[in-house]
Amino acid sequence: MTEPVQRRFGRSGTTSPQAGLDWRHDDPVPPLDTVDTWLFRPHHLMCWQTYRGKGYSEAFVANFDRLKVAAVERPDQPIQLAIATDPICEPCPHRRAATCETAESNDARDQALLDETGFNVGEVLALDAALATVAPRFLELQAHVCVGCKWQTFCRETFVAGDPQEMR
Repeated sequence: MTEPVQRRFGRSGTTSPQAGLDWRHDDPVPPLDTVDTWLFRPHHLMCWQTYRGKGYSEAFVANFDRLKVAAVERPDQPIQLAIATDPICEPCPHRRAATCETAESNDARDQALLDETGFNVGEVLALDAALATVAPRFLELQAHVCVGCKWQTFCRETFVAGDPQEMR
């Protein structure tokens, strides 16, 4: 008996050495309702909780808004942790294929989140459960994970001022 194929929101084709996952930059981004599991950068579990319609470009904001709406419709959306670009990164002006101009610092942020939470690359989690793991430790994690991020102050202020439940 063959196993059912699980389609990931990511790329297929070339191997990402850091994530051990396969995808190709030139594949079109599939509609969210056609995939089972989203690839997800670990440090984006932090970004997700304080996202408030600000970003690197209008396309980036529109894409993030679309992802947030999809997650509201399916809070237990499966994600697979990957140290590589993910659906949030799709329209980012810093993205370069399966990596980005700031790969070194973003990869370090991903690894710091993994180290602090015990999550692993390739692990599949429900988005709401992963967010619930990170939320109570947000400020503590941010001190280790978000070092040097240009959004760090904004995110800290947003988190302190807002209701973390509302941010999921």
